[in-house]
Order: sequence, then structure tokens, then C-alpha cells
Amino acid sequence: MHTNSGPHHIRQRRRHRLAGTLFAVLLVAAWLMAAGVLGGPGSGGGPSTTSGMAPGRLLPVASTSYVVQPGDTVWSVARSLQPSGDLRPLVDRLVRRTDGGPLRVGQRIPLS
Repeated sequence: MHTNSGPHHIRQRRRHRLAGTLFAVLLVAAWLMAAGVLGGPGSGGGPSTTSGMAPGRLLPVASTSYVVQPGDTVWSVARSLQPSGDLRPLVDRLVRRTDGGPLRVGQRIPLS
């Protein structure tokens, strides 16, 4: 008899959860780029016009950040930003950028 609770299914669920988290991070990053970098209304991203710029020329990005979601931990954020490898250096950087305090939903963690 074959059950759905074996190690294979646990790994498969973890992969699906990771894929969903990565998709959410990419979606938030795209939203931040559209709202902040391109100077959307009320974004404080500077002028919304590109007059005087050469066509195809990009504006430099001041910084990027991760917005903390419900259930996030420093380790889960690190894993979503770096799907493989040793997370300890990234976790250390994230802890320094949050002043070592607990994460709060909606908190922005600078990534650059």
C-alpha cells in the first residue's frame, strides 16, 4: 500500500511551498520596481517623466528591499532569496539589517 505521507511527498510539498514563496518574492519585486523605480504616483520615486533621457537608458536603482510577509523568519527569507547553498552569511547580513530584532509583517529589509 502506498501512502501520501512518505519522505518523497514531504519533499514535493516543500518544493511547491518554495516555488510559491519565490513567485511571491518575484511578484513583490516587480511591484516595487513598477511603483518605486519607475516613479509611480505617490511612490516618492522621483519624477515620473523621463524627458531629456536617451531612449532605452535606465535609471539607477537606489535600493531594493524585501517586504516581510506573515510567517516569515530570517531563515525563510534567506532561503527564498538564496534557494541553495550555505545560508549563514546571508542570515547574518539580514540580522544586521534588521538590527537583530524580530521581523514585523510589512517591514522592509534592505537588500543592497
